[in-house]
Amino acid sequence: MRNPSLLQNAKPQTSVRSNQSINIPALFQQATHWHQQGDLNKAEQLYLQLVARKPHHFDALHHLCMIALQKKELSQALNWIDRALIENPLHALAHANRGIVLHHLQRYAEAVRSYDLAIRLHPQYAQAYCNRGIALRELGSVDLAISSYDQAIALKPDYAEAYANRGNAYLKLNALEQALQDASRAIQLKPKMAQYYCNRSVIWHAMQQFTESLQDVNYAIQLQPDNALAYWNRSNIYLLHGQFDLGWQDYEWRLLLEHYPATCFTAPRWRGTQSLQGKSILLYAEQGLGDTLQFCRYVPLVAELGAKVYLQVQPSLRALLQTLPGVHRWVDEGVDTSQMDYQCALMSLPMAFKTNLQSIPSPRHYLSSSHEYRQLWRKKLASSDRLRVGIVCSGSPSHANDNQRSIPLQILLDALPKNMQLISLQNNIRHSDSAALKAGRVKYFGQEIHDFRDTAALCDLVDVVLTVDTSVAHLAGAMGRPTCLLLPFCPDWRWLLHRTDSPWYHSIKIYRQKKQNCWHEILTELSQDLLSKLDHFSQQAS
Repeated sequence: MRNPSLLQNAKPQTSVRSNQSINIPALFQQATHWHQQGDLNKAEQLYLQLVARKPHHFDALHHLCMIALQKKELSQALNWIDRALIENPLHALAHANRGIVLHHLQRYAEAVRSYDLAIRLHPQYAQAYCNRGIALRELGSVDLAISSYDQAIALKPDYAEAYANRGNAYLKLNALEQALQDASRAIQLKPKMAQYYCNRSVIWHAMQQFTESLQDVNYAIQLQPDNALAYWNRSNIYLLHGQFDLGWQDYEWRLLLEHYPATCFTAPRWRGTQSLQGKSILLYAEQGLGDTLQFCRYVPLVAELGAKVYLQVQPSLRALLQTLPGVHRWVDEGVDTSQMDYQCALMSLPMAFKTNLQSIPSPRHYLSSSHEYRQLWRKKLASSDRLRVGIVCSGSPSHANDNQRSIPLQILLDALPKNMQLISLQNNIRHSDSAALKAGRVKYFGQEIHDFRDTAALCDLVDVVLTVDTSVAHLAGAMGRPTCLLLPFCPDWRWLLHRTDSPWYHSIKIYRQKKQNCWHEILTELSQDLLSKLDHFSQQAS
C-alpha cells in the first residue's frame, strides 16, 4: 500500500475574492515556475509574498499547502488548505488534497470525509475514490476500501494505482488469486513501476511461490536500485530459506524504510568489524516484543567482546530482562546517548556475528521467571490434577499478518481434548472471542497479567504452552518451556520452512498449515499429540 499521491492543479483557479494588482499574475507565474522546477524554497517565498499582498488568493494558499506537504510540514499544510477552502469551499481538488494532508497526519476518518466532499463535488473523481480506499484500509474497513477502488477503476479502467491498492487489500483478506490478478494488471499498465513488482512479490511469497517472488523483487531492484522495501522483501525470502549470509545483508535495508522508527543516535553503527574492547555500545529494541525476546540472546555475546553494554528495550519487557547477563546499564528512551562509542539495533546483531544455521546462539534457556512471581501465581492457579496448558490464540490486531496467524478461540477449543486445564496467557481477549471465553472452559486473568514477569511465571507453571506466532512463543522458547507453535501457511522468516523444530529454540515444536487458511489438519495433529501428553501425565499421576 502507498500513501495517497499529491494531487496537482491542472491550471490556476480564479479566486472567489479579487484584488486587482498588475503584479499578482506575474508573481504567481514566477512562483509556479520555481514550484514546477522543484525549488520549493524559492516557490514558497514567492507564494508568501503573494499572500502578503493578496491574503485571499486561493491558488497561492493551495500551492502553499502542496509545498508544506512536500516538505512534511503537515500542520502548516493543513492550515494553508483550510485557508484556501475558506476562499473557495466548492473546490473538489482542494478537498481531496485536504484528505491527503489528514491521511499523513493519521487522521484517517477525517480524510475519508474530505474525500467524500471532493466526490460529492466531482462524482467522476477517480483519484479521490482511490485515496479514499487507502484511508478506509488504514481504518480497517478493507471491504469498503475495495468498493472504493472498484469505483475508481470503473471511472478509469487503466488506473494502475487503483489496481495495485486493490491487490494489496485483497492480500489483506487472504484472497490471493484476486490479489495476484490486480497486481499483475497494475504491472501491465505501468511495467516500469518498481513498487508494483514489490507488491506482487509479496503476494507470490504468501502463496509460497518463492521463485516468482524472487524474480519480481530482483526486477524491482533493477528498476530502482535504492528501493529499501525491495531489499527488505528479498531478505525475507532468503532468511525464510535459511540463506542467512544473503538475508542479513538485505535485512539491513529496513533501517532506511520510510515507516522505520526514527532514531537520534549519533554514535556510529557497530557492524561486527570494529573492536569493542573497552568501548561502550548502545543496543536497542526496534520492532516487536517477540523480536526483542528473540535477539536479546546476543547481549551477553556483545559484553564478552569487552564492551560496556547499555540496553534499551520496551518498558513491558524491562523488568523481565533484568536478569539477562552482560548489561552494564539500562537506558530509557530519550536519554542522551551522544557519548556512546557505538550503537546497534538488536536485530542487526545476527549480521554482526555472521550468524548462520549452524552458529545460532541457542542455549537451552536464557530467560527465567522470578521466584516471587511464581509463588504469587501458584496461589492464584491453585492445585490441579489435570494437564495444565497455557494458550494464546491471537496477537495484536494491528500486526500486518494477524489475519493469518490468529485463530478464533472457539475453533481452538473445539479441537482440544476436554480433560485439560486451560489457562489463558493473554491479558486481552478480542470481543469476537468473548462468547467462547464465557463458556468457562478457559481460566482467564485479564488485566491481572500486568507485564511479562507475570506471563513468564505462568509459562513456568503450566505443563505446555500452546500459542500462535506471538511474543509468548518467543518468551516460552527463551525460557526453555515445552511449546506447541501453530503457524500459518506462509510463516514469518524466523521459523524457516518444512521443519517441526526451531534452531532458535530447542523446546518448540512447530505445527504448520498445509493449505492457506486451513487450521483443521494441524489442529487434529496437535490434539493427538496432546492426548499422548495426557496419557503420560495420567500415568505419572497414578
